[in-house]
Amino acid sequence: MAGIVGVAAPTYSKWRTGKSKIPAATLVFMTLLLANRIEEIQEEGAKSLRFEATLKVIHRHLRQQEMINGTLHPGAMREGARLFRQWWQKTSGQRPTETGPDPLGTISPAMIYPAHMAAYNRARSDKSQPVDGAS
Repeated sequence: MAGIVGVAAPTYSKWRTGKSKIPAATLVFMTLLLANRIEEIQEEGAKSLRFEATLKVIHRHLRQQEMINGTLHPGAMREGARLFRQWWQKTSGQRPTETGPDPLGTISPAMIYPAHMAAYNRARSDKSQPVDGAS
């Protein structure tokens, strides 16, 4: 996953553990990667009840992340979308293989952590102010 977003593995690890903040544009890019992968998995069809339950949880995380992303500066949103388009063109929309057998388990946990949840909660209470990445 670190290779897909263009950072070193230790940086990605710090994002996953919440020790370092993910840049806003990268957060948008990762959200789009997750949404794309969810769509691919749904097209493949559900495999089991456990799989369906896991997919529901991931959908919930995606909705939360999209709400957080809605609080970001528009420039970060554009840059994240640009990064996703570049990735899409480079891979021709094919599933990334370097994320291993469970790419959803790699992408999703790195995106939502306490610092972003605080921004999300602030944004819910005050819709008029953009947070995280605003300038």
